[in-house]
Amino acid sequence: MNIQEKRLAIAKMGFSDGFMKTLELSNSFRTSSLRKQCKPFIVNGKKVGILKPDVVDMMREDPDVHESCVELTKKVDKNFFTRTEAIDEILRKWKNHGCFNVALKGWRDEVYSISNSLHDDPLFEMERAGASLFGVIQRGVHINGYVNHPEKGICMWVATRSQNKQTFPGCLDQIVGGGLPAGLSVMECAIKESAEEASIDPSLVKQAIPTGAVSYIFNNEKGIYAEEEYVLDLLLPFDFKPINSDGEVEKFELLEIEKVALLVAEQKFTPSSAAVLLHFLVQHGFIDPDTERNYGEILRGLHSPIKFDDVL
Repeated sequence: MNIQEKRLAIAKMGFSDGFMKTLELSNSFRTSSLRKQCKPFIVNGKKVGILKPDVVDMMREDPDVHESCVELTKKVDKNFFTRTEAIDEILRKWKNHGCFNVALKGWRDEVYSISNSLHDDPLFEMERAGASLFGVIQRGVHINGYVNHPEKGICMWVATRSQNKQTFPGCLDQIVGGGLPAGLSVMECAIKESAEEASIDPSLVKQAIPTGAVSYIFNNEKGIYAEEEYVLDLLLPFDFKPINSDGEVEKFELLEIEKVALLVAEQKFTPSSAAVLLHFLVQHGFIDPDTERNYGEILRGLHSPIKFDDVL
């Protein structure tokens, strides 16, 4: 089947409501009753995060936080280094006292750079396990690894996450995906994650094509996830077989694109991977305005702007 035939096949399968349900989950914070109870986290005069009421209460107990609003005091809000040290001390204190254990038990000793735009100078760095407590923007990199199958057409490599993963165990993912740690570019992160998760040679990863980004805000028991995921599409050789080397993947499967669309509609993927795959389906014409009745809503759901002035 060619792309046009597959597009019509996906349209006839009636996935539209499932796609919308998937995006509602990815964007759940905007319609949540929790939203009205949250406060902005202010650093250097800028709103950089969203704090739930229980986090607000804990923050205001800290001497380095103003009581009148959730803002670092002038003593520590001086520069990148003083802010990083202050946030690290707060998170380690909470971790040592067993506070917010659902989130902080996933402590990784891996830090994110925190800024409202990718190329802004970072305001501070923080342990990634604590990012959802502060509702700051978390950035990641995903690779859609696909194959032009001689008989089945476009097929996608799909990973099943290990049951031991700290987040979304057993859910489905792209062939490669991970958080963007401090100090790495998008391509450097893609190369690192590709080696660890699927044993893809760096020379092959460098052929991946950046196709944009998806953004959304959802909340769960761990906190608030304001996520911005950068998307790379990588056409893989037909005979390529991914091999996991870091223990975070249970198995890989090469699935026809119609099957991938079904699994997205059934909410089998993590929120980030589901959004990235919907982006792929749009970019490659498998979802189009003539056959998808929710086309405009899907586009808006994939690119929900993270502007804290608008959110709170």
